[in-house]
Amino acid sequence: MLLFRGILTRGGITSGLLYHNSQVVLGRGLIDAYYLESKLAKYPRIVISEDIVSNIFSLPINSGIQDFIKRDFDGLWHLELFRPLKNISDIKDHIEDLKLSRLIIVKLFRESKSLSLYERVNIHWLVSYFNESVTSHNELGIKTIIRRRNIERMGI
Repeated sequence: MLLFRGILTRGGITSGLLYHNSQVVLGRGLIDAYYLESKLAKYPRIVISEDIVSNIFSLPINSGIQDFIKRDFDGLWHLELFRPLKNISDIKDHIEDLKLSRLIIVKLFRESKSLSLYERVNIHWLVSYFNESVTSHNELGIKTIIRRRNIERMGI
């Protein structure tokens, strides 16, 4: 996970025709994915197009794939960065991943005072998202990162 290296990423997942060879990639699929990433993602998340979401929810519920996507506050669907517990085969690894993610996000937050407003907003989103994720699985014992007033001190 790039987050483990302190790298925040965003992207877009869609479907569409695509042509590629060793020198060029082009097509509606690429254009639509680029649009999702550059215009809609805004935060460190991988946004999923509505047609892909529709396909996912047409699959049998026991496939479990629905647990790997999440609808955000702005109505956009994205990949679930902190995977849901019921689809993890090794709980200990999942808990360790969450603990490491927490440490990295705290470090990013502490270093954010020198960053641009845009970068601080992205870290704020990540903190809120992490807190929401671990709160929904509080049986794991992972602590939330910071209190709301500390985020407000960031000048967001």
